[in-house]
Amino acid sequence: MLPGLDFTDFRYTEIPDTSFSIPAIRFKVSLKCNGRIYKHISLPISNYKNPKGKISPKDIFNEDFYRIFNKILTDQQSPYRLHSIMFSPTMNSDDIRRFALIALKDEQGDIFMKNPVMSYMLVSMDGYDSTLTSTKIDSMISGWEKLGLFTHLSNKEISKAIDNAQATDPFFISGLLSNFPGVIYNLHDTLTNSKQPYISLLISLAKITKGEFIPTKITEAKIDHGIKLQYLFKGKVHSFIFSTAYGWLDAKFPAFLKKLGVENSLLGNFYILKYDHSLIYLTKQQHDDAIKNNLLEFAS
Repeated sequence: MLPGLDFTDFRYTEIPDTSFSIPAIRFKVSLKCNGRIYKHISLPISNYKNPKGKISPKDIFNEDFYRIFNKILTDQQSPYRLHSIMFSPTMNSDDIRRFALIALKDEQGDIFMKNPVMSYMLVSMDGYDSTLTSTKIDSMISGWEKLGLFTHLSNKEISKAIDNAQATDPFFISGLLSNFPGVIYNLHDTLTNSKQPYISLLISLAKITKGEFIPTKITEAKIDHGIKLQYLFKGKVHSFIFSTAYGWLDAKFPAFLKKLGVENSLLGNFYILKYDHSLIYLTKQQHDDAIKNNLLEFAS
C-alpha cells in the first residue's frame, strides 16, 4: 500500500492533558518518511488507575496512531486512507485492545458509513481531502503568520503551536488554528459554562481581540422574553437580548457579533469559521487578504 517509502527515526514524547477532570497525558509520535518528518498527537490517556502516574508507549491507542500514515497517503495523493476496524467486545477483557486496519477508497468508506455493521464492527471516520497536504499546511501557517494572527505570541509559543498543528489530524482549517492560543474561540466551549454562558462567551470573545475589546461589569439575567447580556465598555453601557437559552444557536447570533464590532467602534469584526462554529477576530484588511489567499474558510 505504501510502496517505495522509507520509515525511519521513530520517536515519542509525553504531553500533559488537562482537558478533562481526570489526569491524563497524550503521546506525540513522529517518524521520518522519504526525508520528511510526520507527527501525530494521540488521544488523551487517563492515568488515574496508576498511583504513580506512569504510562508507557505501549499504552498508546494503537487504533489512533495509524492516522500518521494517512498524512503520508495524503502527501502521496493516494486514493486510499487507513481506517480502524473496532469489533464488538466479547467476555475477554483483552478485546478492548484488539483492532484491525483496512485501506479503503472514499467510495468504499462511504459504504461503511452509510450502512454500518454495528452488530459486530465499526469503521472509523477518516478524511479524504487530498488538498490538505503537509506542504499546503506549512504554507497556510506561514500565511496566517504574515496575516498577523500570531502577533500576540512569542517566538517560542509560535514554534510550539506550529509543532502541535503539524501533529493534528487536518480535518479542517480551524482545527489547525486551535493550536495557536488566543486566535480562535470555539462556541462548543461555551456549553461547558452552564451557569453563566453569556458572560463566559463575551469574555472569551474579548480575549481573541488581543486587548482591543475589554468589557467590564458583565452581567446576564433572565427576562420575560429571553436572556439579557449587559456590559460596560469605554464608559458606555451596552446590552443585547437573546431569545433562547443558547443564543449562539439562534438566527440572531450573527447580528450580535456584528453589533459588537460596530457599536464598540472596534477596528475589526468577529467572523464564524466554516465547519466547527469557531470564531475569529479580524480587521477588514485581514479578512480580505484571508479570502484572497484562501487562508480561511468562512461560514456562509
